[in-house]
Amino acid sequence: MKNFFKAKGIIFSLVITLLFLILLLTDSFLGVNNFFVDRMYQKEKTTNKDIFIVAIDDKTLEDLGPINEWNRSYYATVVNNLASKSPAVIGLDILFTGESDSANDQLLVNACKDNNVVCGSNLIFGNKIDNNGDYFTVESSVVGVSYPYDALNEVVDVGYVNTLLDK
Repeated sequence: MKNFFKAKGIIFSLVITLLFLILLLTDSFLGVNNFFVDRMYQKEKTTNKDIFIVAIDDKTLEDLGPINEWNRSYYATVVNNLASKSPAVIGLDILFTGESDSANDQLLVNACKDNNVVCGSNLIFGNKIDNNGDYFTVESSVVGVSYPYDALNEVVDVGYVNTLLDK
């Protein structure tokens, strides 16, 4: 009788273990995990109310059109509005490569000049193809950096943004 209860306990333990293993492998606990991770990292006391994030949303795109057609006076207005709140830094996660309209380009330069503004740069990747006779190898590497247009690059700091350019 003692062996029966021992075997029953072992079988019960194996069934419970198998059940939890199936639940873990099917990400059934993912929602519970996310709930607790959110509670751990999203405490009110860790949120800095002095950080403003200005996003380009669908309504903005409807009102102003595609982002690649915007003139840079829009960005100058945003920088000037943010600068009026005396921020420590203004980060623009946008690539301003190449000049467009010189008057609007200068408006953005003027807005960024006296404020601590960081603009995006982008790494340019290239492929090197080697043929050793038996097979080809393709090696990707950084071949350059795409910086903001010259006048803007002189008045801002630059940081890398992880973007893929449309071709």
